[in-house]
Amino acid sequence: MAYVDLINAWGDVPSRFEPVTTPTIYMARTDKYQIYKQLIKDLQEAENLVAWPNESTITQTAERINKAFVKGLLARVCLQASGYSLTANGTSEKSNDPELDKSVLYPIALQACKDVMDQEGVYVALKDKFEDIFQDICRDVISAGSESLWEIPYANAPSARGRMVYTFGLKHNTTDDMTDVAQGGQAGPTPFFFFDYSVKDKRRDISCIPYKWDKGVQGVNSLNTWYFGKLRYEWMERKASGNDDGINKQYMRYADIVLMRAELENELNGAAAAAPYLKQIRQRAFDQADWSTEVDQYVSNVSGDKTAMFNAIVDERAFEFCGEFIRRADLIRWNLLKVKLDEAKEKMYRLRTLAGEYADLSGRLFYKNVDYKWTRGGTTRTIVGGGLELFGLNHGELAENVPTGFTEYTDSKGAATLWIKEDNLKDDKIETIYVQNPDKFMYWPIFQYNLDANILLENYSWYGN
Repeated sequence: MAYVDLINAWGDVPSRFEPVTTPTIYMARTDKYQIYKQLIKDLQEAENLVAWPNESTITQTAERINKAFVKGLLARVCLQASGYSLTANGTSEKSNDPELDKSVLYPIALQACKDVMDQEGVYVALKDKFEDIFQDICRDVISAGSESLWEIPYANAPSARGRMVYTFGLKHNTTDDMTDVAQGGQAGPTPFFFFDYSVKDKRRDISCIPYKWDKGVQGVNSLNTWYFGKLRYEWMERKASGNDDGINKQYMRYADIVLMRAELENELNGAAAAAPYLKQIRQRAFDQADWSTEVDQYVSNVSGDKTAMFNAIVDERAFEFCGEFIRRADLIRWNLLKVKLDEAKEKMYRLRTLAGEYADLSGRLFYKNVDYKWTRGGTTRTIVGGGLELFGLNHGELAENVPTGFTEYTDSKGAATLWIKEDNLKDDKIETIYVQNPDKFMYWPIFQYNLDANILLENYSWYGN
């Protein structure tokens, strides 16, 4: 697992699979494909040595490695190893090693996914409600046997470690009854992504948040500031009192297995074989009343064409895993990193002028203060007027149809103003989505500290040393 993350961050890295000896104190970078081969071998051995979630007293929590996670990681590594990545010659390529060809690795990955899915309802399961996945994380629910396959465990109170909510949670500008830490919101989704979701998709309002907390009351952000909403201080059972919040990092969940299987079935057996698994994920995302259009018709439209199904899976992984830090690795292995970043720029330019797919937005935003209920320690509390109800963010919500009781978004002087406009999404915000060509600079440079400590380490030539 550690090597997967190292490769995702730096590309080729020194590999140590044997004890350190004097001749191996200093090591040069190892071709990532050689590391992948060793990882696949190790994972194939490990999957036979560990128990399923809850099959053993050792695997009763999601903080312990289990068979479902090992098989899921094997599938993930196979997909990455057979996909694209930046090579030492400066181009994004697939390995020419026949052992890493998708004809070899895709069947291994598919079987791993099948093995896990065969245990659905026994050792693994999809949560019924999307929101519950993340409420469980925030409430320190670590019991195995459900959606969370493995979590990086952090100590919680009284000596908490880890800064997941502190860094990636919904922003609190001030301390309040929910948290003694004025933090969160150090990262968030791109401004257009909220509008990519269907307005009926229940994942949208969990994943992309256009407001923050200030003095215990929600307030609207400007267009250029969005927060991830999957981690929230108000969902925690403990009141955070320090920078370290102790909330685990969810590393893999069962939905990833289902969508990897969809991708693999599409490649090996065709779009129709992938359809049931794409449906399975979308069924949770929508109310049953909307399944005929948002699930059945949507999936049917892509079930006759391999490319259309692949593109739908690319989109679905974005909708499902927003803010879960696996998108970049997916885009790299698909050779779509720069393509999707350029697409993001183009969408933001269209959004700020209400062009193209955004033409049915008015650009105006209206809000209404409503009571907000939250629960901690079994006690439900109400913040009178603490929550927000918004109008104008859904496609087709025009100013002439504003319900009564709503107030229009205003500027700093209190004058009603457009929420979607160029001043709220300027060129520098859009263009800094990348500075260097991401196809050539998709990995971090090795830090100077590490270069100084290891005479055999060097950056790729185009990075400089």
